[in-house]
Amino acid sequence: MLAFALFIMGAGEAKSQEPIYSIDYSTYNSFPFYVMGFTPEWVDGIMTDRGAEGWHQYFIADGIPTEKDGSYVVKALVRSSATLQFNINMGWGWGEGEKLGASVTIPQSTEFQEVVWQYEGIGGTFCNLVAQPWSNPTIEWKSLQVFYSGQTVEPVWTNILTDERFVAKVYPSTAPVVTAPVNGEYVVESPAKVSQDWDTQFWINLPYALPAGTKFKVSFNCKASSEQSVGTQAHNNPGEYVHWACLGDVKFPTEYAAEPIVITGAVPAECNGKQHDNGDGTFANYVNDFKSIAFNLTKSTAVTYYIKDIKFEIDEAVATEAGIEAAFQRMSAEIAEIQATYDLVYSEFVALAQVNGSGWAASFGGKLGGIQSGINAMKGALGNLYIQGELTPESTLASIYEQYDTIVGDLNSLKAQFEQAINAQVQSILYDLSMVTSSQMGSLIGNLQNELNNLGVAENYADRVNALLTMKAEAAQKVEECMAAIAAATNYVDRLAAAKNAKTDVYAILTVITAEVEAILAEVNETVGISAVKYADSFAKGLVYDLNGRRVTVPAKGMFIINGKKVVIK
Repeated sequence: MLAFALFIMGAGEAKSQEPIYSIDYSTYNSFPFYVMGFTPEWVDGIMTDRGAEGWHQYFIADGIPTEKDGSYVVKALVRSSATLQFNINMGWGWGEGEKLGASVTIPQSTEFQEVVWQYEGIGGTFCNLVAQPWSNPTIEWKSLQVFYSGQTVEPVWTNILTDERFVAKVYPSTAPVVTAPVNGEYVVESPAKVSQDWDTQFWINLPYALPAGTKFKVSFNCKASSEQSVGTQAHNNPGEYVHWACLGDVKFPTEYAAEPIVITGAVPAECNGKQHDNGDGTFANYVNDFKSIAFNLTKSTAVTYYIKDIKFEIDEAVATEAGIEAAFQRMSAEIAEIQATYDLVYSEFVALAQVNGSGWAASFGGKLGGIQSGINAMKGALGNLYIQGELTPESTLASIYEQYDTIVGDLNSLKAQFEQAINAQVQSILYDLSMVTSSQMGSLIGNLQNELNNLGVAENYADRVNALLTMKAEAAQKVEECMAAIAAATNYVDRLAAAKNAKTDVYAILTVITAEVEAILAEVNETVGISAVKYADSFAKGLVYDLNGRRVTVPAKGMFIINGKKVVIK
């Protein structure tokens, strides 16, 4: 059923005390097995793997006499320069589904350690062991023994495909889509090959990931518009490639068979949960889990494929255990998502509280605290159910989902309140800025211009008035930039910050304009309202000058220089 990852001596014992296979590597002086591209060295009678760049593989045993469906324990005396974990296959052939994998941990040690692992449900009668390290610490093998530990019980098969999901990708699209059956069958129209066999694919999509070594039985009925042989791959989610083979090649006849096709196999050892290596020094954003089977449909000519009556069966005990784990992981992910949403809202609340002060904090702080308490309660309840083993694949987790729905509602309500409060505040600021730039600044400068015109001195202050008009235009530009920033902002904090920054800038300009207007009026009023009679003698003596420095002897209205001061004569 499963190949288990395992353990140092003492964690388990083989049922048979006599090994069915034994090898002492010191009895050889060179590698005695078939070479698979990498050859260990022989150092003082020790089979030594000095490592390679990345993944490599080699036999550590061959010709093991096994029984079909038997279970076996392997014990090896081995040491490593660093602790590492890697896969070791027990195989009885070269095809897919003709091997079981075990994830084996070898601790770092200067002394040889007995490392033990086991396999259940071997499918053949003549087996080998192939080590597949990923890294390059030195591994030294001294000896190895294999023990028979019992006959595997035939699985109680149960179908885990509980919904009508079918996932397909048809060239030139790159994204898989979920479709529903038509008259009980799924149909895929595959165009002629443009690039790769996997240009067009469909997937049998599982409800949760299965561990390496899990035995499965797949059955379905299929046909095509012309006879075809289709390759298969192991994927995580549809489109997330893990391993190049899964079911082998599947034959599609031109008519449905009387009985469905049945294929048995085991989850490939490469589905080890590690980050997927793209083979070019980079890693994909998914792990090597087994969650779907891909069929590569592209051929040299266009083909129509049909498939129906799909079942994917595994041992009932494994399904229950995997279903519990899947239910837990699914709910855990949803709680993590709502926690992340809460954290985002809380960070915005903190930023807004800093901007808006204690009143804002008092309005929303208590509500946020209540939501976090609810999230913590969900986490605790889910953990208790998982520990007690009360989850099942069919479980709706009703009480937790009820809490979840309530918290989602509360968070959405709080976000809506944030939105409403901030939008009202921003609109108020924008209205205020509009009034300041168009009305208040306009009135200040307009009244000044009227006063200067009435006194006949507008020309003398033209430059300073133009500078005021430029400042007013700058303030209006600040408001336009603020409105653009608000439209582009993706959160409450940025919107409010844009409005408040613009308010600060515009009011600073208003302060400068107000001060300058008051200065001009004070300067003008200092000399306004004086009669020409008072300075008649000065005019007669030629002691009055215009602003260009020319003497004026005939009294007139306007601004003049008299006794070194500017004087406006009415």
